[in-house]
Amino acid sequence: MKGARAALGLLTRLPADRIKPLPQWTALWFWLPGLLAGLIWYGSARVFGMTGLGMAIAIAGEALITGGIHWKGLSNTFDGWMASSGRRTALRRDPRIGPGGTLFMVLALLSFWGLWRQAGGVPPVTWVLPPLFSRAMMAWGLSWRGADADSPQTEEWMRDTEGGTGSWVTLLISLLIGAYVAGFQAIDAFGGMLLLTGLYMLWARRLYRGMNEDVLFGAVIVAELLAFYFLVASAPVIP
Repeated sequence: MKGARAALGLLTRLPADRIKPLPQWTALWFWLPGLLAGLIWYGSARVFGMTGLGMAIAIAGEALITGGIHWKGLSNTFDGWMASSGRRTALRRDPRIGPGGTLFMVLALLSFWGLWRQAGGVPPVTWVLPPLFSRAMMAWGLSWRGADADSPQTEEWMRDTEGGTGSWVTLLISLLIGAYVAGFQAIDAFGGMLLLTGLYMLWARRLYRGMNEDVLFGAVIVAELLAFYFLVASAPVIP
């Protein structure tokens, strides 16, 4: 269970051990914090329905237990994209959010809001899946080769976990949970999300000439949106 505690310590702000170095099999447990975040989505959908308030509580609750690290990763990645190559490292280390990051965070929130309002035909239990699937994407990204030269943190994670050992297991666990919860609908959503999130990480990795923690964390938001979209698109719309 040391790997489970390490995954919780890395991906949440819950009172869990901040284990260093990370155990080799930490990535195998990334589905666990994903499932915890998914339960927040489920609870919000169950109590408040597919309303703007429900979406706000789901997103805010998830950000609360993670410390907003995934949103910060998304904003840093797009701030870097809209800057010159010489300023990308400085922008990543700047605690402030730049115009590029602000723009894409707003676009992401609007997308969540629009999808949430269209998800009336989807059972609330299905909403455990986007946060669950997205952490599997982060585990997969950790298994990619080559860290950003300016990201010793990511290089350390990759070294400690021996290239994300266990990432394929967490992918499989997430897919099996998804198939149990939503059947073929979840399998289709998982496949579409895997492809498009992989393209996003490939683009961001090329942008920074290697993987870094902002690309990994930001990929969680991208994957959530994609999984959410595919699940909503495959369900009937109820006004």
